[in-house]
Formats: sequence, C-alpha cells, structure tokens
Amino acid sequence: HAYRGTADEMSDAALTTKVKSKLMADSNIRPYSIHVKSDQGTVTLDGAVDSPSKAKYVETAVASVDGVQAVNNKLSWPTSQAN
Repeated sequence: HAYRGTADEMSDAALTTKVKSKLMADSNIRPYSIHVKSDQGTVTLDGAVDSPSKAKYVETAVASVDGVQAVNNKLSWPTSQAN
C-alpha cells in the first residue's frame, strides 16, 4: 500500500502544479495570493480575492484543469460593513 500512497501523493503534487500554472498564466488571477492544495482530484483554494464574482472566476478556471474532479472554494473577499 505504500506504493499506492506515494503514487497518489505524486499525482496530487502534479495536479497542484498544473493548477498553480493555470492561475499564474491568467492575468485576471495572478495578482491574488491563492493557496492551492490537491487531494485525490479535489482541489482546495484558499486566499483572498476582491469579490464573489472573482472567486467564482477562479473556481471556474481551476475546474477546467485536466485532472480536477472537484473544487473546494474557500476564497474570501472583503464585505462592506454599513455603520
């Protein structure tokens, strides 16, 4: 089972690299600091963007990467607080 675990870890690392490359290649996403983690085809995004629509844009871009089976979008954005 150790071999299988190692193979999964390698594919997770490769998927994370592919997702990060996609994000860095997109000038609409590049300005944001987004943490990417992959686990057996599920990609978790964490970080801050400037709006809910931008978070959805990033999620859609990540979902289009070959090998991504699901996206767990934990991106956050500033909310206006009325005083």
